[in-house]
Amino acid sequence: MYRTLIIILFLFFGKTVSATNHNTGYSFTQLSIQQGLSQPTVQSILLDERGTLWIGTKNGLNIYTQEGLKTYLHHSENPYSLPGNYINHIAEDSIGNIWVATQKGLSMYNYEQDNFTTVTPDAMYSSICVKGGIWFGGDNTICYYDYKDKTLKNIPIKKEDKDANPVDYRVQKILYLEKDKILIGTRRKGMYLYDCHTQQLTDFISDKQYLLTSLYITADKHIYAAFYGHGLYYYDSNGNMQGHYDKPQIRNL
Repeated sequence: MYRTLIIILFLFFGKTVSATNHNTGYSFTQLSIQQGLSQPTVQSILLDERGTLWIGTKNGLNIYTQEGLKTYLHHSENPYSLPGNYINHIAEDSIGNIWVATQKGLSMYNYEQDNFTTVTPDAMYSSICVKGGIWFGGDNTICYYDYKDKTLKNIPIKKEDKDANPVDYRVQKILYLEKDKILIGTRRKGMYLYDCHTQQLTDFISDKQYLLTSLYITADKHIYAAFYGHGLYYYDSNGNMQGHYDKPQIRNL
């Protein structure tokens, strides 16, 4: 979570974003409530392929372009507004759709109408682009949006403890470990591995019951997991723990 958005490095690429464009101009802009930001606590940030910066806060969605800031909020009388104002996650899929996940549901932005279509009232917290669609991580479930059918399908996560709170199985992070294998990090119930060929979901790393806050995979397939109050752990590509950094060790890195 970004506690407060103070300074944004915004890249102006025209209509598209290209990492190979060396003639890019850089502009430093301070964004706060005084400049029109709907709320200072930023939950998610996305720079899309059109060069628009999407900023999700605890109270509203903001977009930032060369023209300035624009805010979107939930309006109970308008079914095409956001389903909620608390923004959990923002994503862009492989065909250019913008998705906004709120505590009251998941919606897709409609460019032509400048409004939103809510596809599920369930809260989502993470996403990943897959062949033919996009996945979203929710509480004890993964939702798959199929581009062709334009439908949302559920892939439930099997709970080891039937009495456990579904929130503990919340899918916090989803990352590719390999080309056809997806690593799924839950809030408090470890990590799972999904095989895209066999469509099987299996336990991968289950030795930690701490609160997962961040997950990262390096180019050489090492997995780094940060747990709230318990430091940083890293694993090899088979899920074997290779090390642990606590606060004193991190300070000396």
